[in-house]
Amino acid sequence: MHVVPILLKASKDPVPNVRFCVAKLLKKLIPKVDPQSVMTKIKPRLTEMATDTDKDVQYYAKTALSAC
Repeated sequence: MHVVPILLKASKDPVPNVRFCVAKLLKKLIPKVDPQSVMTKIKPRLTEMATDTDKDVQYYAKTALSAC
């Protein structure tokens, strides 16, 4: 998918609302992306986001991780 690299870049945005929207979108995309990309690109980024300073980002990242 062409949108995954864009979302991964946006996951480091300084605005917390952007980051939690990314986590929500990644959760929806996980079933549509090949499993290798999920494990090598998406899951590591979500793991990083699960320790974000913003509680909402943490919540949505952890929710998305459960879909991995």
